[in-house]
Amino acid sequence: MSDHDTHGSGLIDLNLLRTFLAVHRLGSFTAAARLSLSQSTVTTQMRALENRLGHEPFERRAHGVNPLPHADELAMRLSAPLDQLADITGEAPSSTVARPIWRAPRSS
Repeated sequence: MSDHDTHGSGLIDLNLLRTFLAVHRLGSFTAAARLSLSQSTVTTQMRALENRLGHEPFERRAHGVNPLPHADELAMRLSAPLDQLADITGEAPSSTVARPIWRAPRSS
């Protein structure tokens, strides 16, 4: 993703990216919220990120979300730096479950 892919001005809040990565890894807003945020905060942050990116990163399903191809690409680019930052700062990583970046789409 380049700087030209965002619709907002300025930098994207690091918390939005951390929440995005947790949702991507865990496969749902609810599971990501269990890490340390409320469900409404996760939803608000994902809407803010969608507005910045200009598109939705996830296909919403009855039981979770399925990342779209551009979400997989973003997660791949973010995972190592955000995990390293969490390690340096002593924070919990974006997920308590180690998950691969690339996942097969979930069945409905």
